[in-house]
Amino acid sequence: MTGRGSLLALLLGFMGAMPSVAAQAQEAQDRGGAPLSPELIDRRTQAVAETLRCVVCQNQSVADSESQLAQDMVKLIREEIAAGKSETEVRAYFAERYGEVVLLQPRFDTRNWGLWLGPGIALVIGLGGAIYFISTRSTTREEKVTDLSPADRVELAALRSEEGEGEA
Repeated sequence: MTGRGSLLALLLGFMGAMPSVAAQAQEAQDRGGAPLSPELIDRRTQAVAETLRCVVCQNQSVADSESQLAQDMVKLIREEIAAGKSETEVRAYFAERYGEVVLLQPRFDTRNWGLWLGPGIALVIGLGGAIYFISTRSTTREEKVTDLSPADRVELAALRSEEGEGEA
C-alpha cells in the first residue's frame, strides 16, 4: 500500500506543477520564443538534473536524491527551462551559485586539470615503478649466482649433477 501511496503523491505533485510549467511556457511564447511542450520541458529537466550533484547527498545526482533541497533544485531547473534558458545556461547558473562541485562531470580547465589527468599520470608512474622493480629484481638474482666463491661453485655443480642423475 505504501508504494501506491507514493505513486499517488508523485502524480499529484506533477499535476500541481503542470500549471506553473504551462504558465512559464506561455511566458516564453509571449517573449517571442517557441513554446516548449511539457514533455520536452520534463525531458530537458531530467537531463540537467542527472548532471548536477545534490549538495546535501554529495554522491547522488539531483534527479536521484530525495532531499528537499534536491527537489527544490529540480523545480528551479524546470522553471528556468520553461522560461527559455538552455541546459548549458542552467548548469552554469548552478555552478556559479554552488561552485564546480555541483557538476557531476567537472569542466576541463586549468583549475581542475589534475582531476582529469591525475589517474593517467598515476597509472604511468605505477607501471614505470613496476617495470623498474621487476627489471632490477631479475638482475639481482643473476648477480647473486655469479658472486659465489670457488668452493661454492664446486658444491653447486655437484648438487646440479646429483639432481640430473636422480631424474634419469
